Amino acid sequence: MKFVLIFAMAFVSVQAAHAQTNVTEIAFRNSDGGDDTDPYRMRKVNGSYNNNWLELQLNDDSDESFRIYGNSCVGFGCGTYSGNLYHYFTANGNAFHSGNLGIGGNPSARIHVIDAVPSGIQSLHASTKLAIDAAGGGFSEFRNSMDNNTYSGLLFTDNNLGGYVAFRNAPDDKLHLGAYGGISFEVGSGESVGAKTERVRIDANGNMGIGTSSPSSRLNVYKQGAGSAVTIGNPDTGSGGYTSLSMGTSDDMNGYTYLNSIKASGSSYADFIINKNGGKVGIGTSSPDQLLTVNGTIHSKEVKVDLAVPVPDYVFEKDYKLPSLEEVKNYIDQNKHLPEVPSAKEMEANGVQLGEMNMLLLKKMEEMTLYMIELKSENDALKQRIEKIEAR
Repeated sequence: MKFVLIFAMAFVSVQAAHAQTNVTEIAFRNSDGGDDTDPYRMRKVNGSYNNNWLELQLNDDSDESFRIYGNSCVGFGCGTYSGNLYHYFTANGNAFHSGNLGIGGNPSARIHVIDAVPSGIQSLHASTKLAIDAAGGGFSEFRNSMDNNTYSGLLFTDNNLGGYVAFRNAPDDKLHLGAYGGISFEVGSGESVGAKTERVRIDANGNMGIGTSSPSSRLNVYKQGAGSAVTIGNPDTGSGGYTSLSMGTSDDMNGYTYLNSIKASGSSYADFIINKNGGKVGIGTSSPDQLLTVNGTIHSKEVKVDLAVPVPDYVFEKDYKLPSLEEVKNYIDQNKHLPEVPSAKEMEANGVQLGEMNMLLLKKMEEMTLYMIELKSENDALKQRIEKIEAR
């Protein structure tokens, strides 16, 4: 059977009980004269010294409730009960509230928690259902436990700290979303919001920075000091490792930027080195001594070389002094290599300048051509002399 609290009856009962000095309980009876074996009761309870409360008891039936209505009439003396239900509390603990609920101030949302006096707080949107105003630089936090060692939840801060949203999971905050002209992701130990270190940022232009708060491109990866900044693949260097690719800087290579691969056997190779001093590039070597140093074979369809030495066409000029073959023979007998051509030891020690060596070989070929022309002229002259002798 459902009972509804009628304030008129309650008022009469209270007035009747008021004349008594030791009223321990006020019983509210039915207005229609129905079954009153289970009336609602109100009493003051003395729990302990200075710990008292006013208690309203309902039956434990799920359909029992305490309701507060608003009168629909205007003015005074309205005697008709209204159907405007504002508050509803059931015996099993459920509650209903028809308007806005404010804690700490006048609400402007369905649930509005206001910390102290809201100063400078922006007006809420008409569709806002839950608002928490942390005036004076406070926090708004949702936890699943009061225990600081096990809690998790959400933390919101105001603009004094950059408008953070922190996803918390004790003992450390796991993710922070900031608002310094973009979104920042911060990590760190402890519970202090200001003690976090920014690791990733997406700025207002859509640039992402890893290790930098000022990304200058769509993806900007920065690492101060030695070590890999970017690794692709499995960096396991053990026997079961796979080939990976990493890029970074190394102190033992004078701050070179390297592109490094790791073979499945675990051996590490510095395949591509860029020296920050002079921009020298090394492939297969960690110590490039030229703008491009390759320790290995270059496979190409064509190589074009801009010459820094003159093309030796001057050999064919009339005033060019061609060494005699006897002079060349004496030089070879003494030095074991052609004149002007570096020796084998020099080539092993200093390498070969491709453009210079090609022009030097061309010069020797042109000199050899002159020697052949000269020998042919001498041979033709001898043939003519022989023919004259044989004709006599």
